[in-house]
Order: sequence, then structure tokens, then C-alpha cells
Amino acid sequence: MKTMKLFRLLGLISVLIFVLWGYGFAHPISSATGLLQIPSAQVLDESELSVSYNHSNRKGYASLGLGVFPGVEVGMTSQVSSNNSNIVGSLKVKLMEEDILPAISVGLMSRNSKTDYYVVGSKQLGVAGLRGHFGLGTGSYSRGFAGVSSVLNPVSVASSGNHIAIPLTTLVIEYDGAALNTGVIMRFNQHVQVRAYVSDLQSLGFGLRYTMKF
Repeated sequence: MKTMKLFRLLGLISVLIFVLWGYGFAHPISSATGLLQIPSAQVLDESELSVSYNHSNRKGYASLGLGVFPGVEVGMTSQVSSNNSNIVGSLKVKLMEEDILPAISVGLMSRNSKTDYYVVGSKQLGVAGLRGHFGLGTGSYSRGFAGVSSVLNPVSVASSGNHIAIPLTTLVIEYDGAALNTGVIMRFNQHVQVRAYVSDLQSLGFGLRYTMKF
């Protein structure tokens, strides 16, 4: 238990160092959890680790996220096959769980030698599986962002004949403050998630995420 607490503390300190002193670059992931290119109020569970790879605009990005404390998520992202070994840090804290009011989280992201801050809310929109996400912040978040996600099939379906599992699929439409993006997020099980999307309605992208809990 003491070792795990030390690991979480070191992870939080490391990301804060990168956020405060690191040099950023534009990349398609704003936190370990979120929609396609915008954050949501969701955070990783305590002791939950997320490893992902995303490819967009002919560039690849490797990301690592960790739930260090209840309601606290940290993350790091690096561009793959880049001449620059820059690492970008992120931090997100959930302030309020969803009830009558939306779930609310605040976060920050270092980009281009500066830090951008944001607040984001997420809430179910009446129909089960339909959720709205909206936020505002500084820097790249200053124009606001919003998105809608809708679960197409509420459960994962298995075909007994071919033993092929149809993943839990979520359709996403979002505005990231500069462009309109749309895509699908497919969850095959509690660990594996695949996403395919179109950025600015013209650039194809895809991602793979693996999540585990200690």
C-alpha cells in the first residue's frame, strides 16, 4: 500500500514538473479521458492506468494516464518518431459527481511553453446513453468546446455462430473550439478500446487504448 501511494505521488509530481516547465506541441489528446479531441468530466479511477496510441494528421502520439487519487487524474503524452523528445503533462480533478447538475471537472494542459486551464461539465441528456459535454477555459480552450456522445448498442453483443463480439459502440460529435470532429469509440471489453474519427471533417484518425487497474 505504501509503495502504491509513493508511485502515485511520484506520478503526480512528475506531471506537474512537465506542466510547469515542459515544452508542448499540438496533439489530438487533451487528457487521458475524454471524447475524441476534447476533455470530459470523467476521470480515471484511483489506481487505474491507461496506455494509448493515437494517429492523426500523419503523426503518432503515445499517452499514459494514471488515477493517482480518488477524482484525480494525471497524464503524459509524447509524439512518436519525432526529433524532439518533448513530453506534455496534463492534470484533471473532478469537483462534483453527476446528479441533478452535471459532473464538473477542472484541468490543465501544457502546450507550446504555456499552460491552458479549463472547466468541463458532462451530463446525461434525458435518454439513456445520450450525454452532453461542454467546457470553457484559457488558451486553446478560450473559444469553448462541446460534444455529444450516444451509445448505439447498450451492451456488447456476441455472435454465437462465428464467435465474433460486437463491441459497445459510441457515436461522438464534437466541436473542439476550432473544428468539428466526428467518430466512433468501440469498447471490446473493460480493457480494450478502439476509436476511429474524422478531424475537421477531412483528416482521418484512429486510436487504441488499453486500461488496467492495480
